This record gives sequence, structure tokens and C-alpha cells, in this order.
Amino acid sequence: MKHGSGKKHWLCADSFFLDCFLVETRCRIVEGEKRIVETSKGLIEYQCVRKQVKNINMRIDAGGAVIVSANYFLAHQDIDRFVSEKADWICRKKQEINKRLSVQHMNTHALLFLGKERKVKYCKSGTLRYDSEYLYVPKKAKMDEETALEQALTELCRIIFADIAEVTYRRMKGQYVIAMPTIRIRKMRTRWGSCNPAAGRITLNRSLIHYPIDFIEYVILHEFAHLVVPNHSHDFYRLVGGFMPDYRQRIKLVKG
Repeated sequence: MKHGSGKKHWLCADSFFLDCFLVETRCRIVEGEKRIVETSKGLIEYQCVRKQVKNINMRIDAGGAVIVSANYFLAHQDIDRFVSEKADWICRKKQEINKRLSVQHMNTHALLFLGKERKVKYCKSGTLRYDSEYLYVPKKAKMDEETALEQALTELCRIIFADIAEVTYRRMKGQYVIAMPTIRIRKMRTRWGSCNPAAGRITLNRSLIHYPIDFIEYVILHEFAHLVVPNHSHDFYRLVGGFMPDYRQRIKLVKG
């Protein structure tokens, strides 16, 4: 699939593939299911990780993320109640962490990540993660910022592309006899992606990480479709449209 001409501002379309991505896969940037509970201190977001543990355990990582471990049989309401009861402690700890992070270096340039501008915040420790405003990048003491950012973006490509590919495969294998291809990521100058059906391999452009999820989903589906139809015939686009009726709108996210 070849490049289109990009723009610096992106549209945001509803995405049934993204819904599946969020529901059917677990986030491996911070493990577990994201939940939000209303407390006396306001809304608190936490990650619920199911494990073989007897008691509910809570920790706040170096980046300020609240992570709660509980056994598989405990109801969500009980876990929410536990978090609510710990609201004072959570807020106090998060304030301490925020003060510590505030004195660490923050890159002031804007980075396009998943179609939105985010500032890069380098942390001495913590989890690779992002929110609506920042991309939090762990950086070792002797590592320069450019290397830390490159490694972070490569890891995010690996995680996000693999999860979307897994959802795409599970949807397509119900109608077509295909094997899960090997997913490779590399810098490409003229293509968003390519597919080698004989080798069972799909290669994705690393630069996709800067574009909206809706467009990334389209590119991955496009390459998966080549496992069934190796050309760009009418049958090919009929297959793509069957799984993604709005694919033309998604292409316009880049071509404008």
C-alpha cells in the first residue's frame, strides 16, 4: 500500500475495529483492565489486573498509574469499593509523584502520536504510557533523549500494531482460511505496508504510529486482505468493504 500526502491535523471517526481492539485485547503498556471509580476525592482511574492472589493489592508506579491486583472471582464492585476507600492515600501518593516528575525534563516540541499532538515527558523510571496530552518515556541515566524516544515509539508500534492485527485476524479467519501472518515493522519510504502471502508476512511502516488509529486499522486490514486477494481488483475492495464499510473515509484521514 503506497503513501498518500499527509496533513498535520486529523479527523476522528468512530471505529468499530477500535471498539473490538479495546474490548478483545488487554493493554500491554500497563497490564489489566482500565476502570474509573467515583470517590470522595473525585474520579480515580486504575488498572485492574487479575491474578492468583488472596488479597487485593494496590501499587502506584513511578509514573503515577494506579494498579490493583485481585483474584479472578472478585466482583468489580468490591474492587471499586476498595479503591474508593483508599482515595486519600492514592491522591497523596500521586501528588508526591507529580512533584517529583515535575522537576524532570520535558521536551517542549509536539509529537504526532496516533493522530494527536502530545508533548514528550522523559522519566527516570516508570511505565511507558500516554494520555491525551503527554507521551511518558522512560529514559535511563546514560541514554540520550532521541534514543529513548526511538525505542519507546518502536515498542508502541510493536504493541499497538500487534493487537490490531490480532483482532483483524480473528475477524477474518471466521470467513477465510488464513494463517496468522508474521508482523514486521520497519521504516518505509513509499508504502504504508506490504504483504507477502507466500511467506505469510506483513510489513508495516513504522511511521504509522503518528497517524490516527482509524487509519492504522485500515492499513492493517488492507494488508490482511491481500492474504486472500493478492491484487487490487474489485473483489479485493469488496472484501475490504465487507469488514470495514467506512474504509474510504479512513483513507481520507491522510489524503484529506
